[in-house]
Amino acid sequence: MPTQTIDDAQKYGVAVKMITGDHVLIARETARVLGMGDYIKTSAGLPMLDPVTKRKPANLGRDYGDMCLAVDGFAQVTHNQ
Repeated sequence: MPTQTIDDAQKYGVAVKMITGDHVLIARETARVLGMGDYIKTSAGLPMLDPVTKRKPANLGRDYGDMCLAVDGFAQVTHNQ
């Protein structure tokens, strides 16, 4: 059963995505239970900020946009400084 927030967002056409540090299997089941879908990918292959300039890749939307739109979320995401 979706939460009220997720249900409202979907009702208004907002695609809700999950980003979590949890294992992909936990993320997939959580997203499924919340009514978000279960196409969860790991963070492998996601772009990183340039370590020196802290800028995003120049062609971020072109290179990763379709993938980000297609998935329901990403798991095993960590933050590195």
